Amino acid sequence: MEWERNPLVEQIAQALSSVPLSQESEEHATLTDTTTGPGTKQKLTVDAKTSNRIATELVMEALRNGLTLADPTPSMQVLAGGNTALQVSVASAPVNFVFKMDSNPKLAREARTIDDLRQDKRLGNFSSRLPIIYAEHSKGAPYAYLMEWFDPKLYPSLKQIFFGPDPPPPPAHAVELVEYALEALGEAYRGSKDERLQVRMMGEAYFTRIEENLEKACIISSDFESVPLDINGKAVRPWRDLLALIRKREQALQSLAPPFMTVVHGDPNPGNILVKRSGPAIREVKFIDLKDWKYGDYLFDIAKLSHFLLYTGPIEELNAFQDEPIQQSAQGRRIGYERRVPDYVNQAVQAIEQLTMSIANDLKDPVWQLRYKLAMASNLLGLIPGRLKIAYVSQARILYAEGMLLLEDFLQNWTE
Repeated sequence: MEWERNPLVEQIAQALSSVPLSQESEEHATLTDTTTGPGTKQKLTVDAKTSNRIATELVMEALRNGLTLADPTPSMQVLAGGNTALQVSVASAPVNFVFKMDSNPKLAREARTIDDLRQDKRLGNFSSRLPIIYAEHSKGAPYAYLMEWFDPKLYPSLKQIFFGPDPPPPPAHAVELVEYALEALGEAYRGSKDERLQVRMMGEAYFTRIEENLEKACIISSDFESVPLDINGKAVRPWRDLLALIRKREQALQSLAPPFMTVVHGDPNPGNILVKRSGPAIREVKFIDLKDWKYGDYLFDIAKLSHFLLYTGPIEELNAFQDEPIQQSAQGRRIGYERRVPDYVNQAVQAIEQLTMSIANDLKDPVWQLRYKLAMASNLLGLIPGRLKIAYVSQARILYAEGMLLLEDFLQNWTE
């Protein structure tokens, strides 16, 4: 096969050649104009020869590692004229895979993490619920990999099932769906418990995540400055005051950490959990878009799922809210709104919390409930800058308010 003229290789090579590179990658790079006229900007991109070589290597490796035709029966088109054979035809068939690329080496670590976890026998059936990595390029930018694709018609995501255009699931089925997914994650958590590792509560999952994102938010908009809040009639202290209290009790905060880490997904929000069903019966669950860190706090992982179902999904996907203009006063700022959560969602989240208690008991994590509240607050408050950048202003305010209520509640329960 003439790989340099293969359409699949050509398409991948073309995509690779568009990835902007850092100055450290000059050996196989070329300068291209990104604008025209005065003030023309240039970016460093991989040269055509290198992008074609990488694409060729990816496709060849993928075929060796099991990438197959989506339809084993190709379509045939007879070629006319100039042939002495009885018939000359061209055969074509689709091949489905996910292609990811980036200039950040984190992408290569992501692929390696998925591949490693697929080989980890401690994780039981969880390993087979991850996508196959057919091929990866990790020797310098642009980083890329080819991954197994799951047809969304056969494997809709929990996000699509819960918040998509089709009628929502009955409460009992919603519960069954989240229990199936969390049991699959729980198998990985239970099988990979490692007491040599420990979560840093002042680190990027908890304290630092909250502090850094609130600092970013108040730079973007004065609505998020650290002032006293009245949230639907509930008093909440300024966020800098709350964080200062936590910082003063750093050692006590660390005592809330579990004395272990487990393998984690990193972002098991409903969009990254795919479910295959036959009627109401659940046949399989798959997990996509894992983060590259491999180990972490299982509880923060679970909060990624529950916070989306309870807050982000109804607010952003269903627009199930009504907010009021923010009112300023000498005493602070009043945030008023109404947030509606469908019954099937409430029941699903309650089921998650019940199953989380079982997982925590199995892992011997007695203070999980208090840390879970902080994990929910951290997840919500970590969303604010990103929402503001895409002009989700009302949604950002409500997520901020709910996150602050959780943070205040955490501190009140923690210091009692």
